[in-house]
Amino acid sequence: MRSRQYKFLTQYPFAELQLLGWQLTQLAPPKRRPGAADFIRRAMFADPHERVMVFDVDRHGRMRDHATYTCDDDSSWIAETAQAAVRLAASDPDTAAGELARIEDVRQIFF
Repeated sequence: MRSRQYKFLTQYPFAELQLLGWQLTQLAPPKRRPGAADFIRRAMFADPHERVMVFDVDRHGRMRDHATYTCDDDSSWIAETAQAAVRLAASDPDTAAGELARIEDVRQIFF
C-alpha cells in the first residue's frame, strides 16, 4: 500500500494520466515557494513514448497553477487547466505542433 503522499494519484487529472499509460516517475519533497502560502510537491510523469508532464501538486492533491508537457527536445507546452493537461496526455505522440496549439488553455513555450 502506498503512503499518503501518493493519495493524489487517485484524483483528477492524475488518475486519468495513469489510465492513458502515464507513470509517476518522480515525486519531489514538499517545498514552499517564495511568497506562497502553502507547500507544493513537484510530480513528474512519463509515458512509453518518452513524453514528460510535470505538475505542481498542492497539499490537497490538486494540480496547482499549470502543467508542463514536453514531447521532444524542441517542443514544450503549458497546460493551464487540468482538462488541458489530460488533452495533451491523450494526444498522439506524433501530433503536429499546430494541432497541439489548438487545444484550449494550452500554449507553447520557448527556451
